[in-house]
Amino acid sequence: KKKKKTMFSAVLPLLQVFALATGIREAAALQVCTLVNAGSNATTLPVHLTDSGAPCSCGGADCSVCINSVVRSACLQCAAPLSLANGQCVTGCDEQAGFMSVSVPSLGRMCWPTQQAPAWHYQASARSWQRFSFEVGYTQNLVRLGFRTSQATGLLLFMPPDAASRDYVLLAVENSRVMAAVQLGSGVMVLHSQQNNYNNGLWHQLELHRNRTLLTLTVNGEDISTTTIQGFTGLDVGGVTYVGGFDSDQQLPQDLLQALQFDLERHFTGCIQNASVDFIALDESLLDAEVRVTDCLSSPCDTAALASLHCQNTGFPQCAEQAASLQSQAQCFCRPGTSGSACESVTAYFGGSSAQVQLLREGVLGVQRNDIAFSVRTVAPRAGSAETHTLFQSIGPSDHLTLQLVDGRVRVEVDLGDGPILLQSRVQVHDGLWHTVRLERVDSGGTLTVDNSDTTTVAGSTLRTGLNAVQGCRLGASGFAGYLRDFTVDGLPLLSLALHAATSDLVVRNIDWTLPPDEAGGDLSTTSTTTTTRTTTSAASGGNGDNSTIIATFSGGQIEYNNFVLHLRNTQLALRYRWQTSSSSSS
Repeated sequence: KKKKKTMFSAVLPLLQVFALATGIREAAALQVCTLVNAGSNATTLPVHLTDSGAPCSCGGADCSVCINSVVRSACLQCAAPLSLANGQCVTGCDEQAGFMSVSVPSLGRMCWPTQQAPAWHYQASARSWQRFSFEVGYTQNLVRLGFRTSQATGLLLFMPPDAASRDYVLLAVENSRVMAAVQLGSGVMVLHSQQNNYNNGLWHQLELHRNRTLLTLTVNGEDISTTTIQGFTGLDVGGVTYVGGFDSDQQLPQDLLQALQFDLERHFTGCIQNASVDFIALDESLLDAEVRVTDCLSSPCDTAALASLHCQNTGFPQCAEQAASLQSQAQCFCRPGTSGSACESVTAYFGGSSAQVQLLREGVLGVQRNDIAFSVRTVAPRAGSAETHTLFQSIGPSDHLTLQLVDGRVRVEVDLGDGPILLQSRVQVHDGLWHTVRLERVDSGGTLTVDNSDTTTVAGSTLRTGLNAVQGCRLGASGFAGYLRDFTVDGLPLLSLALHAATSDLVVRNIDWTLPPDEAGGDLSTTSTTTTTRTTTSAASGGNGDNSTIIATFSGGQIEYNNFVLHLRNTQLALRYRWQTSSSSSS
């Protein structure tokens, strides 16, 4: 392959070597170090040590936690009242540059951006795209851009081949992952991100670096994938770069379509900002043509609005882009399993007999009265099920209070020593939907209310009136498979305590802090899947009485596919299927 001779291509590799050597983060030999005092002497300088006690060269006296690697050292948490800014501890944030000091639970103070950089909006239905004309590097390339989208697939950037070669570079979102495809003349090399949650409507920073045959794809500075191309080392492309889509009048390379093995949406829906190739900003000075591209409307978050947010359960304030309105809005960023405008709601998934939350604390339950409230959701309808699963029970040698699901109904059993008193709902709650439950106990009787309408009241016995010798309480540990939300016992937020493991008398085992898939939206920071087998029987060895074949059925959070049942929790499902038929009349 013939190298293109330009002054830019001769100088560019030198600039790249310097910039890349000082700016690319590597995961190899990464150390996390904590600030400790080397001795009891007040004059002893603080030092940073790894978990094994080895000394680190990162950080300073103002840095509590730092990272150290062969590439770079940076602070992760600063001592109060300093704020963390780009790996350094500073006394104040640069407000003119759009940063404010925000207190993040467990991480200290950080300089947080209050607004986003200017961006362009692209729409796949409008076939929009931009084209920029300039020369790119031959042996090295660095492509950077920020993007946000709610779509699972779309073309971000494409450098098409020129008439004399078949080289190209492609960046795209594929099934919620970021992917890169590079052709240097000896075969297509495809590289994918590790994570698959990049269509969540939030901004993500993408970087593709090529050093001859070595490719490195980085998303948000931490999701790193690398591979090596065999053969040629130079890139011969046509001198133009498309962003947000590709000209509908041109064809994508056939070998690219074959290598991707999925239907690439050749246009992007969402916003792209700060796009650059080889340190050259793709701005209006290089714009050659565009089709139906608009401003990505972004109103900066109000600083006072960010500061006024009181996020709970270790949530923290952020200036988030709204995928629907393309506006910025101050809101709480919630950790997995929490939701609500202030992250005040806590949801836990119990996946079997080993999943439990146990609080060993005397006095956790009132003696004369109790008020227990929560929401419950089973993972799938269980019509006709006669199984019994315990949701909550007191721990003690004699008296007990138990809440169960029996035949899909909520049942309460109270025994103060003179025999059990039962309350049971009339409605069934094992339909895969959310149901609210509240028990108000007075002595051995009480009122059970489901969904604020189904109410059962029992007066109870007058012989014994106190719930005695209670040593704690337990959630789960009975084979219950489903979600519990905002479980409170006499005002004590049991799930919130378990989420943070806030006390030493808590035992938390095999709990998934996750939302149901239909509530997760774009928040896919935790993905969890449980697979169980289930035998199905069909008529006439596979037929169902007509000429159709069931491929899959969908019901709530459960999917039946042939003989497998997938219980999906906080994830997105991409179902790809292909079929062939000998009859042209089949549909």
